[in-house]
Amino acid sequence: MLDNGWNDTKQNHRWLTELITFINNGSKECKEYLISLFHLRPIENSDNGSKKLLIKLVSQRRRLNTTRLNEITDFIFSIGNYYKHGTYYKWYQKEFDYIQLFEKNRNDNIQVSTLIERLNLSAEYIEPLNNLINDYQNMINEHFN
Repeated sequence: MLDNGWNDTKQNHRWLTELITFINNGSKECKEYLISLFHLRPIENSDNGSKKLLIKLVSQRRRLNTTRLNEITDFIFSIGNYYKHGTYYKWYQKEFDYIQLFEKNRNDNIQVSTLIERLNLSAEYIEPLNNLINDYQNMINEHFN
């Protein structure tokens, strides 16, 4: 979804877009599609508990990593809960780009301030990000040095 966008995901992974749409707006059609596709028992409600149950059931049927089922459920639920007209996708892609930039440069002895400058952030984000990166680097140094 992050690499190819919502339209590609709808075309190649309809089950995922139906699941996200159900979580997003409680669509009965999406819920019925998933129940039918995966031969699940009916789920009566559309509250958060029912949504998370459907995620778990679909994840099990898709044979996703069962040892990480809670993480998968939380992640898909977050996408579905916050995906509003592409804003979540755009936000997540931006965060993903920041993570990739940091991972690419963290071993090059680049100064945190230089790395943050490359991100071209507004002033309100610079200090919190600087603190997070420094905390992360300290944790890495404590555990691996």
